[in-house]
Amino acid sequence: GTPTRGLPRTAFVHYLANHDQVANLGFGERLSVLCDPGRIRAMTALLLLAPEIPMLFQGQETGTRRPWRFFCDHDPELARLVREGRAGFLSQFARLATPPVQARLPDPAAQATFDSCVLDPGERTVDNPWVRLHRDLIAMRRRLPAGELDGAVLGPEQLCLRWLSSDAAGDRLLLLNLGRCMREAVIPEPLLAPPRGAGWAVAWSSEHPDYGGFGTPEPFTRGRLAIPAHAAVLCAPQVGRSLRQDNPPPASGEKQAVEP
Repeated sequence: GTPTRGLPRTAFVHYLANHDQVANLGFGERLSVLCDPGRIRAMTALLLLAPEIPMLFQGQETGTRRPWRFFCDHDPELARLVREGRAGFLSQFARLATPPVQARLPDPAAQATFDSCVLDPGERTVDNPWVRLHRDLIAMRRRLPAGELDGAVLGPEQLCLRWLSSDAAGDRLLLLNLGRCMREAVIPEPLLAPPRGAGWAVAWSSEHPDYGGFGTPEPFTRGRLAIPAHAAVLCAPQVGRSLRQDNPPPASGEKQAVEP
């Protein structure tokens, strides 16, 4: 309840989900069950590249679909009271207050409720696209410029972040689109302007096939700015780069040869 003005961004903790949010859905559904995978990848990029301290809720880094439910281990009488209290607590949410849902809420004291929440160690593998996504983003986070950061809203579900380096060649631009494919001929936003004598090139994209995506065309051409639906695209300056005409996207989704 105290003011936060003047505190650095690194004083705050950001997250996409936590134990209260997931458990209080009633049945423990995770974002991996509720959301489009592209949106989760895009929001994960924003979470891990932004300067705030990121918090990953257990299993989030593997994309697990196992639920996180409220569970406890008490004697029978206390377990009964907890079960009734839990159902009463969740009844404050309209969709969980209906008799059919109340009758099907997981029993907090049941062994099966706990067992359903145990993570699968087999998901923690380097071949898992979600693990690869998180590792790549954390590695890029360490290489981002430590200077000024600015951002702007580009549309109802689109925004950009611009890292400003002492050397303009070190600038980075993150384009985030949580809606349908964005395609605009003119956007009056100065943060989108590349450094003098350079153009923007794709350095990284949440839509790379390595992460389960479908490829990324160059966002900037002479004819438009285009950001794929449900995607985050990190751009880096490329000296002497000339904008192409509005050509079809490349057949492959390969990463461009630009150091992120």
